[in-house]
Amino acid sequence: MTTAATIEPTAGRRAASRATPDAILCDGGAMAPVALDASLRQLHGYWRTLSPRGLPPQRSALDPFEIRELLPRILLLQVVEDGEDFEYRIAGQEVENATGRSLRGLRLTDVAGRRGRDRVLDDYRRVALEGRPHFRRDRLEGGVRPMGFQRLILPLHTGKAVTHIVGAMVFDGTC
Repeated sequence: MTTAATIEPTAGRRAASRATPDAILCDGGAMAPVALDASLRQLHGYWRTLSPRGLPPQRSALDPFEIRELLPRILLLQVVEDGEDFEYRIAGQEVENATGRSLRGLRLTDVAGRRGRDRVLDDYRRVALEGRPHFRRDRLEGGVRPMGFQRLILPLHTGKAVTHIVGAMVFDGTC
C-alpha cells in the first residue's frame, strides 16, 4: 500500500496548531497520524530545530555531525533544471545497499524505476515547489530485491528558493 502525505511544518497555520510533529497533512488537506519510524521522527525533529519559524532551513544550517547516526539512511539531493530533476549529492550506505548501486552524481530520473518514476518525481517536485516536507510509505521495486520503505523528504534553501532536499529512507524488507 502506498501512503503519500505532506507533514505540516508551519506552527502558525490553523491546521498545524492541532498537529503533533508526527501528524501529516494529507494531499486532500485532512490531518492524519502517521506511524513514522524513529529515524524519520528524529530527522524531522532536527530539521524543525534548524528553522523554528516554520520556514525551510538554509542548506548551510545542516550539520551532518548532529545527525551522524542517521547518515546510513540519509539522502541529499540538489534541485536541478528549475525543479524538473534532482541530483544525488549524498546517499547513505543503507540506501545504496537497497538500490544496489552508488547514487552520488546520478539524477533521480535515471534512478527511479519506470513504474514509479512519475510518482517519485511528483513527490520531490512538490517539496521543491511548496517548500514543505513529504512522507511516503511504498515499495521499492528497482533495487536489490523488492522491499517496503518509508521515506521523509525535507526542503532546504540557500536564499528564497528550495535548492536542496534532505531526507531519509528506512527499509523494512516487507510489502
